[in-house]
Amino acid sequence: MHRTICSGLCVALGMQFATPALADDTGFEVIVIGERSGNDSDYSALSVRMPLSASAGNDGRTAVEGLRLRFDVARSNYDTGYDGVPGGGASTTSRLLLSYGLPLSEMTTLTLIGGISHRETQVRPVTKSSPADLDRTGLFVAAELEVVFSASSDLQLLVEHDGTAGDFAALTYLHGIGSVRIGPTFSYYSEDDYEVSRAGVVAAVDIAEDAELRLTATQGWPSLSGASADEVSSVQVQLRLAF
Repeated sequence: MHRTICSGLCVALGMQFATPALADDTGFEVIVIGERSGNDSDYSALSVRMPLSASAGNDGRTAVEGLRLRFDVARSNYDTGYDGVPGGGASTTSRLLLSYGLPLSEMTTLTLIGGISHRETQVRPVTKSSPADLDRTGLFVAAELEVVFSASSDLQLLVEHDGTAGDFAALTYLHGIGSVRIGPTFSYYSEDDYEVSRAGVVAAVDIAEDAELRLTATQGWPSLSGASADEVSSVQVQLRLAF
């Protein structure tokens, strides 16, 4: 149970930082996230990205080119019931990363990401079968490919490996309909004998020149050692600021 919940939250972490960056003049970006899942777990995160030698790229491209420093911190909370005792678990993940945006064409950007990830997890109260506290540090590597078809339509593919968690892949497509960009999102996460596939819908709207609000709803189909577990739905709100 503990593995299923924690790994599911790691999937959310990957999905929340997988979306393309806003176009901006300097390369600075702040992302704030809140999520609530149908299994009564909640999640919050903050990502800060600053340029080291970055530019926004050509007109029509949203991904930032050049070298940037990135810091992510996320926390999840969830209910537990080991040995019939009501309790709760908490997991905190922090990452210090470097990313480099490389233009492959006028409309395509490849972003390479690497750095260190640290995760701490604990369950309280401690019971006979509750897991021991977890404290891991590992390598994090990822690659993100974005293809911009128009000023309001883009496709984004992300693959990543976290040494403190597992492997993650996501595909998102957004198409402009009036002032809203909307489209499907799909993801897959694997850690040891746990897997989860997710599908959902993303809607994004610009609320200011350099601010975007996103709403994502997903349904997840997890499995543990090949056996299906209960489906999990989630709703996420994300605010992105560029300056």
